Amino acid sequence: MSSHNNPVKAARHGFTLVEILVVITIIGILTAIAIPAINNAVGTARDTAIKMELGTIADLVQRYSEEYHDYPPDFSDWDVVERHFRKAFPRINDNELRILAQFTHVTSSGARCNTGGGPTDPRTNTSYSHYPHAIDRAEALVFCLGGFSKDIQRPFTGVGGPLVLATGGTDPYVTGTATNSDFLQYQYNTDRDGGTLDMVRLSVTVSGGNATSSDDGSNALGFFALADPFPVYTPKNSSVPFAYFDSRTYDTAFGTVYTSGAPVWYASQPVASINCYCPAAGGATLADVGAARPMASTTIDTTPPTTIQGSTVAGTVLEFANKNTFQLISGGRDGNYGGTMSGTGVGSAAHGISVFPLGIYYNPFFTHSSANTTIGATASSIGKYQDDDVMTSEYGVSSRIFGVNAQLDNNTNFCDSSILGNELP
Repeated sequence: MSSHNNPVKAARHGFTLVEILVVITIIGILTAIAIPAINNAVGTARDTAIKMELGTIADLVQRYSEEYHDYPPDFSDWDVVERHFRKAFPRINDNELRILAQFTHVTSSGARCNTGGGPTDPRTNTSYSHYPHAIDRAEALVFCLGGFSKDIQRPFTGVGGPLVLATGGTDPYVTGTATNSDFLQYQYNTDRDGGTLDMVRLSVTVSGGNATSSDDGSNALGFFALADPFPVYTPKNSSVPFAYFDSRTYDTAFGTVYTSGAPVWYASQPVASINCYCPAAGGATLADVGAARPMASTTIDTTPPTTIQGSTVAGTVLEFANKNTFQLISGGRDGNYGGTMSGTGVGSAAHGISVFPLGIYYNPFFTHSSANTTIGATASSIGKYQDDDVMTSEYGVSSRIFGVNAQLDNNTNFCDSSILGNELP
């Protein structure tokens, strides 16, 4: 039989349309599965990196306390600041503290002593008071951990200290004459002795040979914008600095109610008496960055005071987390501290601080309608760091601020997990 009766079919090249569509569909399904997993893995890695960096800073604070027999002050209270440095440097020249006070003391309008013929030492003039946010909770950390001069009388302005003469600056120690603008003679020293903080992570701007800080300005809470040379330290995987709180000033987390002896700025800015940190981030709103405050623990104070910072206690008092040491708080990879502070008042009007690890909210002067069954009415039953929910239902805030639970990816030096959200019960 002739082979021409069984012709061989021509070979087929390429894929049919149906086959191509099937392949595309499979790729799409695999991508949809893989991308969230990859994003989650990247996010977890960033959380872990922030936690590790926070742990390193916490270790530096502990080493500082071992060297100077005291934890660093967070600069919210001048008496604590001056006592600390006199203890750390027993032979310190008083001019060091006078110059530092020129940075931090202001009038009722927020003016420093170099304006309007002010005094050379604002500590001794009743028209000036220490402003708690002049050197804020992030700047305080860098000021103390960056290293001091080996000059036992001039730990701040001596060789290797945190301050160095600016270009054209006049050294008041050389002239022998104190002026009300001595603090303006100095810039931040980028070559400090014993500095252990990565300069790349500091908010230092060098212009014309002078190093200044680039983090100053008005924040979302309306605090005075006071320019100074002191930088902040921002971790690699977050856009906001670590905030540092000293246990000696935890109680001012709700501000102070004065019956007498109020600071001169208090009449116009009582909310500035609240110990908090809200970064000045180029016009950022509270929704963008939030505000960090010390956090409470679930431990009940068995011998509670009847008043705290001038406000009457309304019920159960909780102890703060790390009650005898310090707190470091990270705003996480979203760069937002969250929280309930909206700048409306002090005491019972200061809203609540977060309670670790439950993520509920606590104010010892306020009676919550959604009372926590274990703690009582000074704590809300609303938990899991639902800032917007508790603000609108308990604290009279008319609209939601954050839209998300911004605190969930935050971290602290008393949280073992990489984020607060992982510690929720």
